[in-house]
Amino acid sequence: MIPVKERKFLIDNTRVELKNFNFIPIVLTSALKNKGIMEVINKAVDVFEQGSKMIDDKLIEKMVLPRLVSNPPSNRVRYMQLKQSGYLPPKFDLITNVAKDVSDTYQRFVINEIRNYFGFSGNPIRLTVKSY
Repeated sequence: MIPVKERKFLIDNTRVELKNFNFIPIVLTSALKNKGIMEVINKAVDVFEQGSKMIDDKLIEKMVLPRLVSNPPSNRVRYMQLKQSGYLPPKFDLITNVAKDVSDTYQRFVINEIRNYFGFSGNPIRLTVKSY
């Protein structure tokens, strides 16, 4: 068994090294001691279920859209709509009147807001920006 302090060190260092993949859960295992195998299986099932979710448009409008509207990507953006367009991995469309004003930073903000409200643990979220 790995001591708690060393386990924390391993997890923290892994998170630092894989900072762009912070949505991926980390599970420590030992093939030598046959530890953590069921946890890996349970986590894999959870990741699949998270990636299979389809969020109702009305729930997105109620939970996420107000945050986006109160923090628009530019002062030229007058219209925004967010809809889930697919799953495995989750795909969302951000529709706005000025798509070119939606920076990579703003797209990360949108993805983080989606994660804050709906999870999708272990799944990359694909975001497409479109003009209407």
